Amino acid sequence: MSLNINSLTTGYGQQKIIEQLSVEPIQNGELVAVLGPNGVGKSTLLKAIARLQKYQGDVSLDGEILSQLALSESARRIGYLPQTLPQATSLVAYEIVFSACRAVKPELSKSYIEQIIEKTFSQLGITHLALKQLAQMSGGQRQMIGLAQVLIREPRLLLLDEPTSALDLHWQISVLQAVKQNLAQTGGIGLVAIHDINLALRFCDKVLVLSPDGLVVMGKGEQVLTAEVLRKAYGVKGRVEQCSQGYPIVLVDEAMSA
Repeated sequence: MSLNINSLTTGYGQQKIIEQLSVEPIQNGELVAVLGPNGVGKSTLLKAIARLQKYQGDVSLDGEILSQLALSESARRIGYLPQTLPQATSLVAYEIVFSACRAVKPELSKSYIEQIIEKTFSQLGITHLALKQLAQMSGGQRQMIGLAQVLIREPRLLLLDEPTSALDLHWQISVLQAVKQNLAQTGGIGLVAIHDINLALRFCDKVLVLSPDGLVVMGKGEQVLTAEVLRKAYGVKGRVEQCSQGYPIVLVDEAMSA
């Protein structure tokens, strides 16, 4: 089973942000980083797949065309995390996450949801936040609760838009480790829009690079992030090397003039 994206075109009004995007099938258990500079359509792509943005083309999951499913069924299969943080309210984290799961999967028993909450909070390292009001949390803590709301539903497809943007390095690593663990356990598929290329190289199975000139490449990061792709996508002179632990990293020498 896989996620298939064929000839996807989307934008706002008359402005096309993404045109005729087709990529190789994304397989069960894979986490794919969506990379590229601001304005190339990373967030727009995730919104389109989540059916929050109109598009032309075909997007199918496990052989079923998503646009043909009832919206309630899409919500069961797709977990979408936007860039915006959960609203600061007087509700505690446990209540927020419990309600998110019950709203999408009302057939689940209270005891089962409680078990998933305990497991998810433990994976994310946020058990200490369970009874804390969102109004008393930092932006980074609320971002973690937002991620828990998505993971708790055990969706087939995770669409995460900058899930580490408000987090320090420790929590960035924790989030991506938890997402990888979740996909390994559920056999789900994940797309994560992210700016930190080296985090993407460390944790993602593949990268999908979008560039301003329409270049689209997808594959293992160390193979597709060539000097030419870095130049076209980001306007930098750079290269991929290996760190002392054997992981690929991008080193940038300079920003190139426009």
